[in-house]
Amino acid sequence: MSVYEIRLDPDEDAIDGRRLGDLLDRWLQHCSLSCDAYTISGYREKLLYFRQWWECVGPIRNWRLTPSLCSAFELHLRTVPSKRKKPLAYSTRYNAMRVLRSALKWAFDTNRIGVNCRMWFPAPDGESTRRIATTLAQLERLMECAGQSIAPARNQAILALFIGAGLRRTECARLDVEHIAFCADGTGLADITGKRTKANRSGKRQVALDSVTMSYLACHLVESGIDTGPIFRRKHDGQRLAAIALYKIVKVAASRAGLDDRIQGCHDLRRAFTTHFTKLHPGSIYADILRRQLGHKHFRETAGYNLMDADDLRTHITSPLTRR
Repeated sequence: MSVYEIRLDPDEDAIDGRRLGDLLDRWLQHCSLSCDAYTISGYREKLLYFRQWWECVGPIRNWRLTPSLCSAFELHLRTVPSKRKKPLAYSTRYNAMRVLRSALKWAFDTNRIGVNCRMWFPAPDGESTRRIATTLAQLERLMECAGQSIAPARNQAILALFIGAGLRRTECARLDVEHIAFCADGTGLADITGKRTKANRSGKRQVALDSVTMSYLACHLVESGIDTGPIFRRKHDGQRLAAIALYKIVKVAASRAGLDDRIQGCHDLRRAFTTHFTKLHPGSIYADILRRQLGHKHFRETAGYNLMDADDLRTHITSPLTRR
């Protein structure tokens, strides 16, 4: 019978991590061929957590990246403060790890490293915050508060596009008058430039706008006298509003409406659009319409925006025993 020793510190695979920073830069250059500048900026920001940590830890460990060090990086993320001096949210830590894994997978697939070390990085501890759908009454209160701002027609039109069409904030910020088509029945179409993906290299698609959304948009255009160029502009110089400015407009309106817990950004209004559309239009045909409207390749991405809960399901669930 064999007797095996216990190894408290077994040998580990490792990669020479002296050029990890250069490798991540190459991956960002690769991504820039199919992603827009906003997406690349987000990737770069998420990779910064690893870069800063590796600059400190790498020299101490002789630049050898091992599985145990990858686990140590996950522990490190739990201690990093956010801009608000609070621990990083689960979603931030998850995305930081997700982007890093994507970069290392690309490096392995393209023979830039000899081992698929993306598997060394564990899933972040915790779980995503449970989001609750915004009710119709809360959305109406949000619109009322936007109507009390310094640019009521403009800000309500911005919110209307998020709530009524499910646009992303960058898509909304890039809209020009020339991108909008007014239809005879009061509805409209918008030519959108959004995220560039493998499935949509240009990032362009067309979305539908209902009559309510179009009425808010028309009110803004008439009141501001805008007939060409950017639809949403700064008050003091008339320049195009940046995407971050649209985010701040949503945050201010949500705070005034007492909805900070429900609406933390523009994407929560995209979720509200998805949820209420699904409630009104259940069925596979409408599911594909919704997927196209949101600009997703697969419906599983769209389903992630649906915040219907058990109370919504209660009206649809029927026991087979009902016939008895």
